[in-house]
Amino acid sequence: MTLRIRSLLFFAFTAVLACGSDDPPAGDDDVSSSTADLSADATAEAALIAATLPPVDMLGDADGEAIAAAAAASLEAILEACATSQVAGTTVTWTLAGCSGDWAMATLDGTISATYRPIAGTVEATIAIDVVTEAGSSIMVDADVAYAMTDTGATLTVGSTAEGVGPRGADTTRSGDYTLRVAGDCLTLDGTWEGTRAANWTLTVSGYSICAGGCPSGSISRTGRITASVSFDGSDQATLTTGDGSETVTLACGA
Repeated sequence: MTLRIRSLLFFAFTAVLACGSDDPPAGDDDVSSSTADLSADATAEAALIAATLPPVDMLGDADGEAIAAAAAASLEAILEACATSQVAGTTVTWTLAGCSGDWAMATLDGTISATYRPIAGTVEATIAIDVVTEAGSSIMVDADVAYAMTDTGATLTVGSTAEGVGPRGADTTRSGDYTLRVAGDCLTLDGTWEGTRAANWTLTVSGYSICAGGCPSGSISRTGRITASVSFDGSDQATLTTGDGSETVTLACGA
């Protein structure tokens, strides 16, 4: 995975649907904002997990300490001056201080840690994320990740749990099972998250794919107190569908 596509993933996922953070209060009809909030939360988590991917050509390496050192240097190269890393054996801890730019639609502070375990030609890791934004929202994620090489890149299989607080003070919890596929300068996400924020909800991401310099294809749907879906066709226009019908939304994507 190139540095450009790893930074693009976060940017594309969060830019596609404008970020808010909490579910709207009961009686509020802002369906698109609420759907965008959950979509941005879940896909931003996936982007941070993807950022821990070691260089693909090391996924068959049996040396966990070498994998950790390479992963540390790779993510520092993405985040540049806003991040530092410490490597202790097979564990890397990155400290973020005011990280922003193309890779993030918000300024982040906090830590990401990963412990790598080479297993039978693949690599597994335990990930812990604890970050806050300048708006006051926070998220803590614990995840188990399996990284595997493919003919065209890599596949990340992820199981996660998370909890946090939005900028308006609403608590949220969620769990997710998803797969990230990397092929050259393209990424595809499929998975499901379930959680609680004002009410129970389920978010399903199906074939959400984006390449460097492009716009996404695939779909994101949400069920629960609010039901809505967003369909992407590879252009800078997406279709938001709710119980009241459909509307076109413009995306921040493309070269």
